[in-house]
Parts: sequence; C-alpha cells; structure tokens
Amino acid sequence: MWFMLSLFAMLLLTVRRSTEKTVANNISSMAMPWLQQAIAMPFILATLFFAKFYWPS
Repeated sequence: MWFMLSLFAMLLLTVRRSTEKTVANNISSMAMPWLQQAIAMPFILATLFFAKFYWPS
C-alpha cells in the first residue's frame, strides 16, 4: 500500500510541477500557492479513503 501511495504522490508531484511551469507566466506568485492547495485538496481527500491505516478500527 505504501508503494502505491508513493507512486501516486510522485505522479501528482510531476504533474503539479509541469503544470506550474506552464501557467506560472500568467499567474501572480502570491496566488500560485493558494491555487495549488485548492486543486490538490480533493485529490488528498480522495486518497485518504484508500489508505487503510486512516480507517477507524
């Protein structure tokens, strides 16, 4: 499970960095972190359902 989560995290990091470089010319540097967090939050919450160590036992 850890391996799958690490691969998914690496994929999201790669996508985020490449997208950031593409759109960084048009967006203020003050707005970029807020936009990153707003886009990443649904993915983070969705992956928590697949992490069994977070489930109540």
